[in-house]
Amino acid sequence: MVELHTHFPHHGVNEALGIVYPHYWLLEGCDESFNIHLKVVKALFCTLKKMGVTKEVVNEVLCASTLDV
Repeated sequence: MVELHTHFPHHGVNEALGIVYPHYWLLEGCDESFNIHLKVVKALFCTLKKMGVTKEVVNEVLCASTLDV
């Protein structure tokens, strides 16, 4: 369990990634929760990361400005 938390330290990532599925939009209150979930996705995937022992910089996976559009 500790190893899983190390790889996925952000709470709510699985729930936030639900925004890509059509059934998410059928849930009650999805309009209100969307901005919260989008912030979680941006925090995890739209920032530079440092990986490994050498702390090599890895570019962001998604572009925050594109998600804003």
